[in-house]
Amino acid sequence: MEWRKKLNLAILFTGVILSAVSYTMPFAIFPNQALSRGVSVSQSGLVLGSSYIVTFLCTPICGKLIGRFGVKRIYLTGILIIGISNIIFGFLEYIDNGAIYFWLALSLRILSAVGESVALPASYPLGAQQFEEGDRGKAIAITEATFGIGAALGPSLGGFLKHQGGFTLPFWVVGGGFVLTTILLIFPFKSEKIQKKAEDRVTSWKEIILCPGIMAYGLATLIAGTSNDWFNATMEPHLFEQFGSSSAEIGLVLMTYSIAYTIGAPAVGVIIDRGFSCLWAVLVGHLCISVSFLFLGPVPGLEYHPVFQNIPVKFIALFVQGIGSALTFIGTLLGMEKCSVKGNLPKTEQTHGMVSGMWLLTVSLGSFIGASSGSAIYDVAGFSWSCTTEAILMGLSIPLIYILVRCAPRIKTQRINNIQQKLAEMCSTKTV
Repeated sequence: MEWRKKLNLAILFTGVILSAVSYTMPFAIFPNQALSRGVSVSQSGLVLGSSYIVTFLCTPICGKLIGRFGVKRIYLTGILIIGISNIIFGFLEYIDNGAIYFWLALSLRILSAVGESVALPASYPLGAQQFEEGDRGKAIAITEATFGIGAALGPSLGGFLKHQGGFTLPFWVVGGGFVLTTILLIFPFKSEKIQKKAEDRVTSWKEIILCPGIMAYGLATLIAGTSNDWFNATMEPHLFEQFGSSSAEIGLVLMTYSIAYTIGAPAVGVIIDRGFSCLWAVLVGHLCISVSFLFLGPVPGLEYHPVFQNIPVKFIALFVQGIGSALTFIGTLLGMEKCSVKGNLPKTEQTHGMVSGMWLLTVSLGSFIGASSGSAIYDVAGFSWSCTTEAILMGLSIPLIYILVRCAPRIKTQRINNIQQKLAEMCSTKTV
């Protein structure tokens, strides 16, 4: 790999890590700060959870923007928005009125989520440009792994910086990092110029949705996405009730998932590049997640058994879930990419951005559903039944996904080709 591409990757991955840090850092330092201003727990949850809805609404727009303005400009704009919103967020330290504090925090969190919705879909095609065509799986997997590193680092980094310099310091440091990354993007960073051909055209969302296989992989991503945040609001009270665990100990347990995912994602990208089926990666990943939730609960009837209800089992279960998530998420993203190629969609930055956007959209929707459903079942039936419900959902999805990808009747390729031909004719007419 050329030295310039290595530099490009270093700058790009710095931005991806900072994006993940910005996403997870407030979970560790914002709630108590908000409570001291008279903001309720539910309002804090609304501020922190608003990013899911914003990502779901804004991500589809990113693919269109990439086609119009180019992947580098879109990525640059996204991280600049995140940086500015973080810097301003730090000034909330000086707001004492609870109502004003809540609305400003919500607005800034939404603004930051808009930047994340723009930057992350652009990061995948931008990172892939730095690798050879045959290493595309490795490129996407490493990009996703760097996001996992940032996600794992965010809470601990936020807590450390807050301890050193108060509430403002974490947001100003991260915001300043985004500004510096933006400057590096403007000057030394070079993205590959993809020569546009006369037959190149704009890819529509209709083509993405109708392309055989993409929606099947999208459903698999959505179902797996529920596991990401299924126990975010319930693990802390569960561990405290069962073992009297401190916040630091709980954070260490939860970090296991991110570590496993970060380790597993590049490995999955490599084995898929070497011929392992994307579909089988997804199926094995779902199976791993299902088994991990059975032990995480554990299943009703064993929730008080000392062999199954202990901290080491929690570590092992979360590690298995992280590996399963790596198999599933890298498998679905690369599966969508391969479906777009088989469906004869244009091999352009815009198409890659839209496919990545569709994948992120389903992940975000799944995370929102998982966070809501996991908490609701916990309130009604407890942690054991909550985890078992998710395990059953993941297990039942395995044959469904296999049928949808391999065995179910697909939309005829001729119909897709007709749509593409009509769009091409429209574009050529406009050009004339």
